[in-house]
Amino acid sequence: MRFEKFSSAGWIMALAVLGVLCLSLPAQAVLPPKVYEQRALDSKIKAIAVVKSMQEVKRQRNCQQMKLVFTLEKAIAGTEAPQSFSGLCWVLLPGGRPMPGPKIYYRPQNGQRVFVSISEDGGQITTFTEMTPELEHALNQKPPAIKYGMGKVYMTK
Repeated sequence: MRFEKFSSAGWIMALAVLGVLCLSLPAQAVLPPKVYEQRALDSKIKAIAVVKSMQEVKRQRNCQQMKLVFTLEKAIAGTEAPQSFSGLCWVLLPGGRPMPGPKIYYRPQNGQRVFVSISEDGGQITTFTEMTPELEHALNQKPPAIKYGMGKVYMTK
């Protein structure tokens, strides 16, 4: 087919249809940091816990959704958590690259001791941070020094 056969009105119509199709596709972008912070703050579970088990729930081209089961060590910030609770998170597959969008990827390991926040038991993990002596001290002694970031917590001075 030769392009010369299309009239300018035909080209305009083709571009208009293409534009409408592009606009109808969902846009995937990283959300503003405040959105991730608020999700963590609103989480019903905030705890120091140990990863007891991991189970694949769903697999995509570059990542997998995992269900992590935790054993509670200590609930934090006035929240309550059962002795055993779970949460969902995304993990990159070996060689996988993060895709554009709002997903946060974690690297959980069985037996890992972490600070975790979860929207609710069995819900989305909103932060997952490996425990350090400094973080544990801040969680126990200076809770206002803990700030929620994109998928993890950090300490302010």
